[in-house]
Parts: sequence; structure tokens; C-alpha cells
Amino acid sequence: MGDAEDRGADRGASEPPVRTSSRRRVESPRHCDAGSGAPGWRLVPATQETRGDTDRRRLGETHGDSGRHTETRGGEAHRGMIRFVLLVNAQGRVRLSRHYERLGAARRRLVEAAAARAGLRAGDGDQCSFVDYKDYRLVSRRYAALYCIVGIDSEENELEIYELIHNFIETLDKYFNRVCELAIMFNLEKVHMVLDEMVVNGRVAETSQTRILAPIYLMERADQSQ
Repeated sequence: MGDAEDRGADRGASEPPVRTSSRRRVESPRHCDAGSGAPGWRLVPATQETRGDTDRRRLGETHGDSGRHTETRGGEAHRGMIRFVLLVNAQGRVRLSRHYERLGAARRRLVEAAAARAGLRAGDGDQCSFVDYKDYRLVSRRYAALYCIVGIDSEENELEIYELIHNFIETLDKYFNRVCELAIMFNLEKVHMVLDEMVVNGRVAETSQTRILAPIYLMERADQSQ
């Protein structure tokens, strides 16, 4: 009995006294080995991702490092963006203008004038259809007396935009039976509707001509029924 009391006294002397505090100590979660069973810890194998890690990784794939939305094409992140779309006649007059970035009125007029001049030169003769202008890359395609000029950034695919222009003009041709400059001038709202179905926030959203024109036909039928 005396030996037990002596051992208890020795053990009590070797252990540090318990410190109490009015503050609660909050342990942050951490990764532990799956075999450990310490209470209060999340047991996560070293090779397993937590849900938060997965969400953060997916968020990075969606928005990229710069916070901009990206698409995945061919397994790679696609960050290209359309900056503006112009329809210009042979005299350089802008018949349609759609911008997908915020620009002041003076800056917008300057960009449109410079893009129109560069696009007209690129669309004539044997000139290249892709022209670099300051922070933009211009993709130009000529249809009779009309030029469609699209300004993109350096990460966008020029050939895809080149085909997008053709699809845009074909869709207008399908709607108007035969699109021309006058048809665009007197039906500018419908042309904007077609373009807004195809391009949303500077990125290609729809390429099917049937689905592009469906909302316009639906609106026309609703107007006729009233």
C-alpha cells in the first residue's frame, strides 16, 4: 500500500500541472493517416482529395488564374474571347457594331474606325484575313459589298472565328432569303438578335442555324397572333 502511494506521488511529480484557460482552443482540421484514430481529427488518406480541394480545383479549371471563364476544348483550357463584331460596307461605314468589353464612346469610335480600315485592306485581293492591331487580332471576311470584322484576343482560335463569320452570314441569308446591306440597315434589331444567340459574353454559344432562328420565329408568331 505504501509502495503504491509512493509511485503515485512520483508520477504526479513528473507530470506537468494542467493549465486551464477561459478561452476555448479550436483545433483546425488536418490530414492524418487513415490508420490513426485520434478523436477530433478528420481521417483522410494521403492520396485522397477532400471535397474542398476538389471544389477549388474545379473552380480553377472554370475561371482560370485570372478569374475569367474558360472552356475546355480537346482537354485543354480555352481562354479566348471575342472582343467585338463589326459589319462594314465598302466605304468603311459601320452598319453593325457589337462590343463585348467595356469601352468609352471615344475609345469605341477609335477602335471601330481603325478596325474598319484594317479589315477592308485585309478583305481585298490576296491580303491575309488575319491582322494584328494593338491588343486585338482582327479576323475579316468579305461578302459582296459587306465586310464582317471580328476582333479577338491572342488566345482565340482564328480559324474557328473565320468559320463563325460564315455561319453568321449564312444564318442572316437564311432569315432574309438574301441578305444585303439594306436588309441589315432596316432590320438591325433582328440582326442583333441573331448575333446574340450565337455569341454570349464574348464566347461562342450556339452554331445551329435552326436553334439560332427559333426564338425570332417564335417572337414573330406571337406578334401575329395578337
